[in-house]
Amino acid sequence: MGKSHLPSFQETGQAAIVHAKTMVIATMSVQMAAWQPLAIDDRPRAGRSRPCRVLLIYPQFIPNSFWNYKDTCRLVGAEYPAAPLGLITVAALLPQSWEFRLVNRNTEELTAADFDWADLVMSGGMITQQPDTLALISRCHERGKPIVVGGPDATSSPHLYRSADFQVLGEAEHVIADFVAAWEAGENSGIFTAEKFTIDVTKSPPPRFDLLKFEQYLHVGVQYSRGCPFTCEFCDIIELYGRVPRTKTTPQILAELDQLLRLGYRGHVDFVDDNLIGNTRKRSKLFCRSFGPGNTHMTFLSSSRPRHRSTLPMITNSSQ
Repeated sequence: MGKSHLPSFQETGQAAIVHAKTMVIATMSVQMAAWQPLAIDDRPRAGRSRPCRVLLIYPQFIPNSFWNYKDTCRLVGAEYPAAPLGLITVAALLPQSWEFRLVNRNTEELTAADFDWADLVMSGGMITQQPDTLALISRCHERGKPIVVGGPDATSSPHLYRSADFQVLGEAEHVIADFVAAWEAGENSGIFTAEKFTIDVTKSPPPRFDLLKFEQYLHVGVQYSRGCPFTCEFCDIIELYGRVPRTKTTPQILAELDQLLRLGYRGHVDFVDDNLIGNTRKRSKLFCRSFGPGNTHMTFLSSSRPRHRSTLPMITNSSQ
């Protein structure tokens, strides 16, 4: 293998599986169908002869919050801690004939030209982004632009976002097609609510990492699982995603990492899961082993509370 060739995560994962020689790996080979775009009506909205232009706006966090340590980021050459994974996942769920522009209000200015370009605005986030999200709704209406709001805060407190034209509440995979159909049919408002804890994340497409400006961020996020088996009193994750962790397949998450590599990203990758390996021992071991040795072109971080001590050495080895 030449020095110019960086092994993909799938290549090194396959080598690790061969090396491990365990029945766990042999019996858990995952059959994953390739992501297929949603079968939705993609006709132009009435009176428009070109694809819909979607302006994705990531709201500002309130100052001095856990998510807003800009000065620390600048010490290492970044503008902000984390990229907006939720919005670029939504972009991947929408018709890919549409056009997308991402503006992160924490790293760049939102201009009049951005609004003039857009047919539709999509936004939303956490409770610490609530003031700016509400201000964005007013700003969109002042400029005559419809806005769709979603994310954890809108899902938890939809009454606060009644002024938004559309609300997409809960996990978007099962309701985004309904929203698109309504939009293309000429509807001007609507609320689309996903059934809780039922989304099959193996059907979620790779996020649109190409919309990111990598140099702005301390790390880029990926998501392996949703849900957590624990009942920590301070945490609302089980209300949003349930207590039964639902995981992507190992080939699926390795393909996302390979996509980052192809786009030229070399840096920190944050597994944004609320409890990365809070699922079965079998799946956790397979996931960790699949990284294998030699993946030195990225570093990984996550938040985890392992249920089994035997998983800890695997985490250490997979990050080296």
